[in-house]
Amino acid sequence: MAGKPGRMFAGNLGCVATADRMRSDNEECRRTAVYSTFRGQNQIVEQNEPLTPALSPLGRGEGVRKVGEDMMTRHGMTNDPSGDFVSQLCPACGLCCNGVLFGDVELQPGDNAGRLIDLGMALKKKGMKRAFVQPCRCFDGKLCRIYADRPKRCATFECGLLKRVQTGAMPAPAALKRIAAATKLAEKVRRLLRRLGDSDEQLALTKRYSRVMSQPIDLAAGEEAGEARGELMLAVNDLMHVLQREFLK
Repeated sequence: MAGKPGRMFAGNLGCVATADRMRSDNEECRRTAVYSTFRGQNQIVEQNEPLTPALSPLGRGEGVRKVGEDMMTRHGMTNDPSGDFVSQLCPACGLCCNGVLFGDVELQPGDNAGRLIDLGMALKKKGMKRAFVQPCRCFDGKLCRIYADRPKRCATFECGLLKRVQTGAMPAPAALKRIAAATKLAEKVRRLLRRLGDSDEQLALTKRYSRVMSQPIDLAAGEEAGEARGELMLAVNDLMHVLQREFLK
């Protein structure tokens, strides 16, 4: 900085501010810092047991936007351009929390199992590890109730759809339409599961599917039960393709 009075450099963020612009540029530096931190997590952490998608539509329009903005404000990310996409997409989706994308998620080194249990998360043994079950007990249908204390894999996971919006490869309205399409497919799967006698909404979707398909066919139930099984297989297949293409790549 010597020899250049009136100018300052904000570390590796590359923000250069003259003295008379310090206040506005400091705000820009803060936004850039948050954006860099968020984008630094831009890798999909391998989760466990990829499932089938969807939950009933979680709402659209200004109500969803307001909920998302409130969440971002609580965590100091309001001015983050990447965070704005999170506030638009995530409350309208929830597939990574509601038992659609994953059957369970393993805890990572540094996760405090006792603290997570106290916060309301349901954990289980998975071999030599511990995992939290899906649907997550801390998911309220739109947002995470323990966002600031969420497990490490939750903090680092970003679905493929969100990544494409962040990089400009897809506009947010198009992503919302794809979320709605996945939601519609998943509702079809749920409807067929209920038709075949499984209404356990506390179990991950593909686990419900596996349980239904493992049961012997009741020939006394007539053709309707067999037709429903066939419809369920096709619906799950369609759903898996959408999940792999839109969310897990």
